[in-house]
Amino acid sequence: MPDLPSKKAARLYRICKIAVIAFVIVWLIACVAVTLISAFDDSMLASPLWGLIFMLGTLPGVLLLIGSFLFLRRLLVIKAAQMPAESKKRETGFAVTVFALLLLCVLCIVLWLAGLFYLMYVAIICPVLIGVTVIIHRLKSK
Repeated sequence: MPDLPSKKAARLYRICKIAVIAFVIVWLIACVAVTLISAFDDSMLASPLWGLIFMLGTLPGVLLLIGSFLFLRRLLVIKAAQMPAESKKRETGFAVTVFALLLLCVLCIVLWLAGLFYLMYVAIICPVLIGVTVIIHRLKSK
């Protein structure tokens, strides 16, 4: 674990790290499940290649999530020493909010593609919420 400036930052980092690891595990299980289900399906369109298509289709979201986690880590570790307390709190809150919405969005997309179709609406709303969060954050920081 990197050297974090406070116990609260260390706890936040651990929670986000566990969330990313758990998500990647769920994503890999979903990829295997789609592959197995499509391999044993009786329809003409069934093929084990659907698992690969599913994995490649959701990979950008997973990479974006991991990138968001790395940004959060950089914010907690590097910028924390350089910021005043109020800015640090605001920036960390912003990073955690975007990370949580991104995690929810990517998870909903993966589960939607795995067959839980009603999660499509949550997956559509999350990027809008991320955009609103970014706009509000930028307006407050001016």
